[in-house]
Amino acid sequence: MRSMNTGDIRLYKVKTDYREENNLAAQMPEKVNIMDKVLRGYAGRTYASPYFSHGSFPVD
Repeated sequence: MRSMNTGDIRLYKVKTDYREENNLAAQMPEKVNIMDKVLRGYAGRTYASPYFSHGSFPVD
């Protein structure tokens, strides 16, 4: 997944690669895109996104 600090994209199969040594992001770009979209949607709904600074929430 995308690191919120660096923007690096990493994807691991933790069931078999629990040490996170084999980054699968380049081999599975469609999976990365789907997961990134889901994560960004969740982060936006919970204000956990880097697009929202602390204490700065959208007002309806």
